[in-house]
Amino acid sequence: MYVYAKNVAGAVYFIMTDGILGQVYNVSGLSSCEISNDEMVNKIAKYLDRDVERDHKEYIDEDSDRPGHDIRYGIDCSKLARLGWSEPYDKFDENLDSVVQFTMR
Repeated sequence: MYVYAKNVAGAVYFIMTDGILGQVYNVSGLSSCEISNDEMVNKIAKYLDRDVERDHKEYIDEDSDRPGHDIRYGIDCSKLARLGWSEPYDKFDENLDSVVQFTMR
């Protein structure tokens, strides 16, 4: 699961202002654009007008030394949602667009 950095910062601020002292809150994506790492690589490549299979396959490490790992790391953030948190930036592809533009500067 990928979480937009502005949502993480907003969640931390929300916890500081509205959280209950002494409690622990998990921060993750509520709108949950849950995609695999391969899907993420292909989305970025498409944005950059690149063909991963044709041009960049040699740069992708499938983590063969860790079979079964990195399939999914989901965090339950329902406690934070019950407190009233919601993601202001919940459109994954638009957020990805701005992150890639920022990174390419």
